[in-house]
Amino acid sequence: MRNQPAASISCPTCRGTGSIPKESASEYTALIPLSDRRLRPRRTCIKITGAVLLCLLLFTLLLVFLFPRSIHLSSTRPLIFPTVAEVDPEHDIVDLTLNVTANLTNYNFVAIIVKRVVVAPNYRSQVLGEIVIYPNTVVSSRSTQRIVVPLKLHFTSELAKMCIMPSTYFHQIYINFAFQVTTSVLWQPVEATLDTMQLVDCYPTNQTLSI
Repeated sequence: MRNQPAASISCPTCRGTGSIPKESASEYTALIPLSDRRLRPRRTCIKITGAVLLCLLLFTLLLVFLFPRSIHLSSTRPLIFPTVAEVDPEHDIVDLTLNVTANLTNYNFVAIIVKRVVVAPNYRSQVLGEIVIYPNTVVSSRSTQRIVVPLKLHFTSELAKMCIMPSTYFHQIYINFAFQVTTSVLWQPVEATLDTMQLVDCYPTNQTLSI
């Protein structure tokens, strides 16, 4: 075997049995057999599979936590005592100033904004008006917040004579309150409704009730 010149390199395709001049190395292309380990992917499949699984996990988490859920309105139906109750039995007029409440539960994993609240009270099919407020309050994620709506009710009926009677059987009356709440969940409108029948004490606040 003859000595390899100093200004030459081993031929990559000759398995070390031949040589080519160094200055001509860039003019040749090495042929690698398919069985060569250098052609086998090293952990490529594992990396691709891991990346796909990670993307699926993140997408699932986004769906679980950010997908808009419903909101729920409820009421404990407490007895309502007006802050002002004015009764004129001679002209059959009753004016009540009171606050009606409802509980709004947010089942979402993000906060919601209460944009609009509509309350329509009625007494024995007599519509007593409608109040609309725009609170723009924030309800935290997975929490419940009380909504308070101020109302002024005006009656013109024989109810005035009942309200001045000392017995609670007469001056505590049932009034139906229909709630409609519009909220914003991730910039999407979500509504909830509630119909609740509650007792309201219409006895005049400027009189002392004798028991």
